[in-house]
Amino acid sequence: MRRATSVALWVAALLTVFYSPISCAQTNPDVQPVRQTPVKDVQSAKKTTIDLLKASTLSQRYYLFQKSKTNRSDSAGISSFSLDGEEAKEDFYAPAIKEAVKADGTFEPFGAVFDVLASFGDAGSGSVPSAQSGIQTQLFGNIKWESEHFGYQNTASGGQVGYVKKIDFSFGGEIGLYPALVLENLTSTTATIAQPKARPMFQDAFHWTIGPNMNFLQWAHGESTAFADLGQNFLINEVTSFKQGDDTITATPVSNGVGRAAIFYEAGLQTKILASPIWVAHDDKISNLAPLFSIATGIRKDTRFTASGDLAGYNHSQERFFFRFFINLTKVVSYTDETKPASPASVRFGVDMDRPILEERVPTATRFFVSADFDIMKVFRPTATP
Repeated sequence: MRRATSVALWVAALLTVFYSPISCAQTNPDVQPVRQTPVKDVQSAKKTTIDLLKASTLSQRYYLFQKSKTNRSDSAGISSFSLDGEEAKEDFYAPAIKEAVKADGTFEPFGAVFDVLASFGDAGSGSVPSAQSGIQTQLFGNIKWESEHFGYQNTASGGQVGYVKKIDFSFGGEIGLYPALVLENLTSTTATIAQPKARPMFQDAFHWTIGPNMNFLQWAHGESTAFADLGQNFLINEVTSFKQGDDTITATPVSNGVGRAAIFYEAGLQTKILASPIWVAHDDKISNLAPLFSIATGIRKDTRFTASGDLAGYNHSQERFFFRFFINLTKVVSYTDETKPASPASVRFGVDMDRPILEERVPTATRFFVSADFDIMKVFRPTATP
């Protein structure tokens, strides 16, 4: 009986502990009430933004876009900032502003240009003449692309857009057809060739490059870039033939263990003069991909000229120096300090030259280009006014 009474008392004590009300304020005195954040009216922000965009000019919409970038939007897409001359901040719908400047042609998150190029090339020297006696003419298509510039910073104040002079980064490259320099062994059933081995000529090649860029803003219309690219040339045909007078000459790439595909590496410096202000060029991308003027130089390593097989004994045959410049004839007459959409098409002239650093038996190659450039992003997305 005494044992049963003790058990009952223990059970009662346990129930009292577990079921007694506990005050959170007493056990956790540091916990504070949660403050409720006011819920922003998304629909009201959308209406305010759309009404303002409809009443704005192109340059005013671009200015609003810079303000919305400076004042980052929340998860609902609302960016809060004050318009010039007003102290109170208003809520604006950032996605609507972004779509408006896309439609205006002053912003693209990614840029791509399609080039149609006519090439006039010559490769050879006095000691190593070109495989063909005349200038080689070829027609090619090439896509040049570039990512967003990460780290660049524009300013928006007093109705004017400017920039902060700093370093930014981007990625870019090319893909398409290109005249690749190849050393050829020549044969003919009707002609005697005095120097048949390792003669230079251009061959059609599928060409791609990709690499990072470190960009230095120089002035409102100028930018310099340090770049490093990885690329490859894949010969469309290994064996080609051409007429030399009445004779047919067959050209076969030298046998040095490379094959149709050859990797190359490039590193160098480039400087561009832009027809549009730098802040517009970074946003619309096309102004940066098709500048008014561009000049670049650097070092190239091309495994196409690996010193083995037919090229055994060649001295540093892969290392070459390159020099390129282009001038955009359309952009010369459209140079402006205003915020304007870039032309979706332009015409440019350029020179692309590479020469040996040491091994003169892989001679200098010079390509002259005339090209028509088309903004792919505008071709596939028609312009519309919000």
